[in-house]
Amino acid sequence: MSRWPRPAPKRAQARPSTLIKATNGAIYTTAQAKQGEAIYTQSCASCHGTNLQGVAAPAIAGKDFLGTAQKNGWTIGILRTIVTENMPFNNPGSLTAGQYAEVLAYLLAANCYPAGTTPFPEHATANLAHLKITEPSHLAGTPDRFGVCSVVP
Repeated sequence: MSRWPRPAPKRAQARPSTLIKATNGAIYTTAQAKQGEAIYTQSCASCHGTNLQGVAAPAIAGKDFLGTAQKNGWTIGILRTIVTENMPFNNPGSLTAGQYAEVLAYLLAANCYPAGTTPFPEHATANLAHLKITEPSHLAGTPDRFGVCSVVP
């Protein structure tokens, strides 16, 4: 027997990942994003603008938004909480869980993240807290001068 104590085994630590680097990182579908675009136009555009660059509220897509998200260490989970608990500003919590998921899918698409086959979840999940918002390494679409992508049908 060794008289030196063995170090305790290291526990696996959850490491934050990015949407693109995460395995099968696409966490919304194109159909969700298209539905979300319509809901956004009706419930969000008056404050955040038709181009998502802000009017009476901050930008929620493109270079300015991604810079703010990175500076503040936002995750998809944080973004989901902000949207579901505080928006629309004039009527928070007025959308259904499905509508909030569709709006969040639209925001991901507008930020040039690729769509996949997994729908954005209607309820908070633990993995959303580990998905950091960063600039996508593989853009899904061609961003405009603000860094915003359109939702492809």
